[in-house]
Amino acid sequence: MAAFDPTSADCRYELLSSDFSALYRQHNRQNGVDVSNLPEYNLDHWLDPKHCNFKPVLAEAIFHYRAHAERSERLKVCIAMLDMDAAAWLYGHKNQIILDETFGICSSRLLVFIMMSKDEENKGVPLAFLIFSAPTC
Repeated sequence: MAAFDPTSADCRYELLSSDFSALYRQHNRQNGVDVSNLPEYNLDHWLDPKHCNFKPVLAEAIFHYRAHAERSERLKVCIAMLDMDAAAWLYGHKNQIILDETFGICSSRLLVFIMMSKDEENKGVPLAFLIFSAPTC
Protein backbone atom coordinates (compact mmCIF):
# COMPACT_ATOMS: atom_id res chain seq x y z
CA MET A 1 0.00 0.00 0.00
CA ALA A 2 3.03 2.28 -0.29
CA ALA A 3 1.67 3.78 -3.54
CA PHE A 4 -1.83 4.36 -2.09
CA ASP A 5 -3.06 7.95 -2.39
CA PRO A 6 -6.12 8.49 -0.13
CA THR A 7 -6.98 11.82 -1.80
CA SER A 8 -7.67 10.17 -5.17
CA ALA A 9 -8.85 6.76 -4.00
CA ASP A 10 -12.37 5.71 -4.92
CA CYS A 11 -12.70 2.63 -2.75
CA ARG A 12 -13.41 1.44 0.78
CA TYR A 13 -11.87 -1.30 2.85
CA GLU A 14 -13.61 -3.46 5.40
CA LEU A 15 -11.26 -4.53 8.15
CA LEU A 16 -12.12 -7.78 9.86
CA SER A 17 -10.92 -8.67 13.35
CA SER A 18 -8.50 -11.18 11.82
CA ASP A 19 -6.95 -8.39 9.72
CA PHE A 20 -5.71 -6.54 12.78
CA SER A 21 -3.43 -9.36 13.87
CA ALA A 22 -2.03 -9.66 10.33
CA LEU A 23 -1.39 -5.89 10.16
CA TYR A 24 0.19 -5.99 13.63
CA ARG A 25 2.54 -8.82 12.57
CA GLN A 26 3.45 -7.01 9.32
CA HIS A 27 4.13 -3.74 11.18
CA ASN A 28 6.35 -5.56 13.69
CA ARG A 29 8.28 -7.38 10.96
CA GLN A 30 8.92 -4.11 9.06
CA ASN A 31 10.20 -2.41 12.24
CA GLY A 32 12.47 -5.20 13.47
CA VAL A 33 10.23 -6.38 16.32
CA ASP A 34 10.43 -10.12 16.91
CA VAL A 35 7.24 -10.86 18.87
CA SER A 36 8.47 -14.36 19.64
CA ASN A 37 11.15 -12.75 21.84
CA LEU A 38 10.54 -11.23 25.23
CA PRO A 39 10.59 -7.39 25.19
CA GLU A 40 13.96 -7.21 26.93
CA TYR A 41 15.63 -9.18 24.11
CA ASN A 42 14.23 -6.84 21.47
CA LEU A 43 15.43 -3.88 23.53
CA ASP A 44 18.90 -5.40 23.89
CA HIS A 45 19.06 -5.78 20.10
CA TRP A 46 17.83 -2.23 19.46
CA LEU A 47 20.38 -0.76 21.88
CA ASP A 48 23.39 -2.87 20.83
CA PRO A 49 25.39 -0.98 18.15
CA LYS A 50 26.79 -4.31 16.89
CA HIS A 51 23.36 -5.84 16.23
CA CYS A 52 21.63 -5.58 12.83
CA ASN A 53 18.44 -4.21 14.49
CA PHE A 54 20.28 -1.35 16.25
CA LYS A 55 18.07 1.78 16.50
CA PRO A 56 20.29 4.85 17.06
CA VAL A 57 17.33 7.19 17.59
CA LEU A 58 15.96 4.96 20.33
CA ALA A 59 19.39 4.49 21.90
CA GLU A 60 19.79 8.27 22.06
CA ALA A 61 16.36 8.73 23.65
CA ILE A 62 16.79 6.17 26.45
CA PHE A 63 18.19 7.81 29.57
CA HIS A 64 17.91 4.75 31.84
CA TYR A 65 17.86 1.06 30.94
CA ARG A 66 18.09 -2.04 33.10
CA ALA A 67 17.56 -5.42 31.47
CA HIS A 68 15.46 -8.12 33.12
CA ALA A 69 18.39 -10.46 33.82
CA GLU A 70 17.17 -12.39 36.88
CA ARG A 71 13.75 -13.46 38.12
CA SER A 72 13.82 -10.96 41.00
CA GLU A 73 14.65 -8.00 38.69
CA ARG A 74 12.37 -5.90 36.55
CA LEU A 75 12.90 -4.57 33.07
CA LYS A 76 13.29 -0.78 33.39
CA VAL A 77 13.32 1.63 30.44
CA CYS A 78 13.05 5.41 30.69
CA ILE A 79 12.63 7.28 27.41
CA ALA A 80 12.66 10.99 26.56
CA MET A 81 13.29 12.39 23.09
CA LEU A 82 15.18 15.70 22.82
CA ASP A 83 11.95 17.71 22.42
CA MET A 84 10.50 15.97 25.49
CA ASP A 85 13.61 16.86 27.48
CA ALA A 86 13.26 20.51 26.43
CA ALA A 87 9.56 20.44 27.34
CA ALA A 88 10.43 19.03 30.77
CA TRP A 89 12.50 22.13 31.52
CA LEU A 90 10.01 24.51 29.91
CA TYR A 91 6.74 23.12 31.33
CA GLY A 92 7.71 20.71 34.11
CA HIS A 93 10.41 22.56 36.01
CA LYS A 94 8.87 24.11 39.15
CA ASN A 95 5.41 23.13 37.88
CA GLN A 96 3.04 20.24 38.38
CA ILE A 97 4.00 16.92 36.78
CA ILE A 98 1.30 14.33 36.15
CA LEU A 99 1.84 10.55 35.91
CA ASP A 100 -0.57 8.45 33.87
CA GLU A 101 -0.16 4.70 34.33
CA THR A 102 -1.26 1.85 32.04
CA PHE A 103 -0.83 -1.86 32.68
CA GLY A 104 -0.66 -4.69 30.16
CA ILE A 105 0.35 -3.12 26.87
CA CYS A 106 1.04 -5.18 23.74
CA SER A 107 -0.22 -8.36 25.46
CA SER A 108 2.76 -8.15 27.82
CA ARG A 109 2.85 -7.60 31.55
CA LEU A 110 4.36 -4.14 31.30
CA LEU A 111 3.68 -1.01 33.33
CA VAL A 112 3.88 2.23 31.36
CA PHE A 113 3.96 5.60 33.07
CA ILE A 114 3.64 8.74 30.97
CA MET A 115 5.09 11.81 32.67
CA MET A 116 3.22 14.90 31.55
CA SER A 117 2.90 18.58 32.28
CA LYS A 118 0.63 21.33 30.92
CA ASP A 119 1.56 23.90 28.29
CA GLU A 120 0.29 27.48 27.97
CA GLU A 121 -3.05 26.22 26.58
CA ASN A 122 -3.48 23.72 29.45
CA LYS A 123 -2.88 20.79 27.07
CA GLY A 124 -0.88 17.77 28.17
CA VAL A 125 2.73 17.65 27.03
CA PRO A 126 4.57 14.31 27.38
CA LEU A 127 7.89 14.63 29.22
CA ALA A 128 9.02 11.00 29.45
CA PHE A 129 7.87 7.38 29.19
CA LEU A 130 8.76 5.01 32.03
CA ILE A 131 8.35 1.29 31.27
CA PHE A 132 8.68 -1.49 33.83
CA SER A 133 7.96 -5.20 33.69
CA ALA A 134 5.56 -6.55 36.27
CA PRO A 135 7.02 -8.50 39.22
CA THR A 136 7.64 -12.15 38.40
CA CYS A 137 7.83 -13.51 41.98
